[in-house]
Amino acid sequence: MNHSFFKLIMLCLAVTDHGFTADDPSSHEPSSGSSVSGEGDVYISQSVSSLYPALMAISAETDHLILRRIIREDLNDEAIEYLFGIDLTDPMDSRSSPQPLPTAEGAYDVIQNLNLQDPLWGILDKKEGCLIGTIGLRTSRRFKQSLELGIELFPKARGKGYGSAAERALFGCVKETVRNNPEWNLNFIDASINFDNVASQKAAISAGMVRYDKATQTGEQPEPIEHIHEGDPICFYYLSLRDK
Repeated sequence: MNHSFFKLIMLCLAVTDHGFTADDPSSHEPSSGSSVSGEGDVYISQSVSSLYPALMAISAETDHLILRRIIREDLNDEAIEYLFGIDLTDPMDSRSSPQPLPTAEGAYDVIQNLNLQDPLWGILDKKEGCLIGTIGLRTSRRFKQSLELGIELFPKARGKGYGSAAERALFGCVKETVRNNPEWNLNFIDASINFDNVASQKAAISAGMVRYDKATQTGEQPEPIEHIHEGDPICFYYLSLRDK
């Protein structure tokens, strides 16, 4: 997908003497790369944070993967380096200023803070028991009554069909959760993908998503929050949560 939820929150991190901790989210104005709240939340009956308890109860397994909440033990050096976009072999690399690099404890605190707003699950290799990626949801920035999908796999896990498998597993669980909560005004999951990211488009289709086409707008497609420009270098996919 176009984004990693985890790397997006680096925009609102404060570096302390003890590593990385998250700022109070209310002190930041929403941006195109951060979680949308307030205005965006009018398009679903609750904000994502209010759906958090039910969504974060989700866990799933496939033949090769486990989806669950990230725990401290998942955060080895490789995971921290990839998730935070830093080089742990370089003590000066914090992507902003020469401050201490995050410890596993500091990284875990950041994840916990993120999960209060945007549910994030770890994708684990079932055989090896190690973290190989993340998958998450947040209030959609582009469509009404929808949650936006974000998924990112570590380089070693790509090209194995794990992305589509993780998406299918999460979609099935979210559909069941929505059926069990009929009061939620939530009908879709959507994803924004670069035109040239063919692998992610194939994964989305394999997981059951359909490409959005405003020219053939029907009641089965999500309604855009605002006009989608023809020249955008991204395409949109969606999944109906109301289909059986």
